[in-house]
Amino acid sequence: MSEIIINYENTRTSLLSELTEDISSEVIKLLEKVDDFNFNVFSLDFLIQKRTLYYVLTHILKKYNFFKNLLSELNYINFMNEICNGYDRNVVFHNDLHGADVLQTTYILISKGDLVNVNFCY
Repeated sequence: MSEIIINYENTRTSLLSELTEDISSEVIKLLEKVDDFNFNVFSLDFLIQKRTLYYVLTHILKKYNFFKNLLSELNYINFMNEICNGYDRNVVFHNDLHGADVLQTTYILISKGDLVNVNFCY
């Protein structure tokens, strides 16, 4: 499998410019492990303190060129802002961090489990 390199610079969806260079570098290292069950969403959240769901989903969508082919970045940004602002971190379980964790796990199940090629119609 060829390695996918994601360029975060000069894109509207990148929030990395809001982080210090050291933290930004660590965030990129963590996001590169999004394809692994050992991905640690809590470590990512600790570094960025907010919008973890946004970072994880943006990373996955960029990996598959959704913004180039299927999705307007501006519409995506507006949509994600509404979702992230709608979650309340004071809710213990169903919050944006839980959403990011479920997103990443579901992504692995679909991509690694080859579910896109499973025919569920009998």
